[in-house]
Amino acid sequence: MTYKPKVKQIAENYGITVYYIDYDRLSNSADFLKEFNLTGATPMTLFYENGKEKSVLNRIEGDLSENYIIEKFKKMGFIEE
Repeated sequence: MTYKPKVKQIAENYGITVYYIDYDRLSNSADFLKEFNLTGATPMTLFYENGKEKSVLNRIEGDLSENYIIEKFKKMGFIEE
């Protein structure tokens, strides 16, 4: 299973709201990438709370395992243990 379906399933299972942005489809994708400091592997998951990214160090970069994604969501406080 690829990344997006994994995240979608995790979000459904744990009642998490997840938003997706396909920046390749944006007319100003270069500005978008710069504004959000999006350098690194794709797909990329950023953790926001109250309109601010918790930390760039906590991003998920790349198509990682379902277990890794769940553990990261727990660590970031989006899934209660």
